[in-house]
Amino acid sequence: MNIRLALPLALLLSVVAAGPAAAQPAGAAPGPKIEFDEYEFDLGEMYQDEEKSHVFGFSNIGDTPLIIKRTQTSCGCTAAIASEGPIAPGGRGEIRVSYNSKKTSGAQSKTVSVYSNAPDSVATLLVKAKVKTDVTYPSTVSFGKVARATPKEQSFEMIAEEGLSFEVVKVETDAPHFQASFKKNGKGPKQNASYNVAVKMLPAAPIGAINSRLKVYTNLPKKPMIEIPILAYVQGDLKVTPEAVNFGTFIPGKAAEVVVKVEAPEAHPIRVTGAKSSTPDVVATVTTIREGHAYEIHCTVVPTKIDGRLSGKLTIETSDPDEAKRDLPLIGFVKK
Repeated sequence: MNIRLALPLALLLSVVAAGPAAAQPAGAAPGPKIEFDEYEFDLGEMYQDEEKSHVFGFSNIGDTPLIIKRTQTSCGCTAAIASEGPIAPGGRGEIRVSYNSKKTSGAQSKTVSVYSNAPDSVATLLVKAKVKTDVTYPSTVSFGKVARATPKEQSFEMIAEEGLSFEVVKVETDAPHFQASFKKNGKGPKQNASYNVAVKMLPAAPIGAINSRLKVYTNLPKKPMIEIPILAYVQGDLKVTPEAVNFGTFIPGKAAEVVVKVEAPEAHPIRVTGAKSSTPDVVATVTTIREGHAYEIHCTVVPTKIDGRLSGKLTIETSDPDEAKRDLPLIGFVKK
């Protein structure tokens, strides 16, 4: 009699215990699980400096709350904003992805990594776009290395997209040692508007690295002014070799001496009046080989430098007012 009553009671208890599990949505995965409606989206055609967005919707197909911890994009031109707070089982959320084309052109593919508390933890989204260029022009105007007081000119073309009403209104630079001019070219076979822009470096350009800007003013509403960097390095009369004091990787107390040679032309004598290291880990000593024309700077690492990276600069001081100082990088690493 007792046995007959116990069996139905055990069966009843097992049915009650199984009730909550049976109430879960069909196909629910154990723990949180993220599933996107789509993992890839094509933004289509867009112009430079244009921004487009797309919302990636997702569901929590798991059986516990889903939390988006963070998102990480493959470049600074892409941003991603995720839904905040826990997403309940069966609930919905979204990731809004924005892409700014900036100065890119052609086919583009950018990824967004979505980190969550799901067991597989990372989901990857992909946005694509084809960036059209309304006006093509170089990313920089580079003169490279130029001898002092030597005029030099660089020119390039600005070509508009076919059918675009494009005009250059004015060009200018932000430095007095550069002059800019422009000239409209005849239209090509595809009737593209085209301009030739020239940038001239004047003899008064200072010695050393130059980083200036060329400003091109246009009739385009989205690009009323286009800035293009102007890069150059004006060399003085001093010849300095090597151009960096590199000790490489060395054992504590056994760094090899680096000798920097400084030479001045016969027609323009220049004295080296001193050499200073920006770090106490390096000692610099000047030796005169031929007064006004040839010098050596002996650079040594102090024995007390026993660990870590070596960095700083060597400053060479001279009698030339136009090239009173020349800085060289100091680099090296102590091997333990």
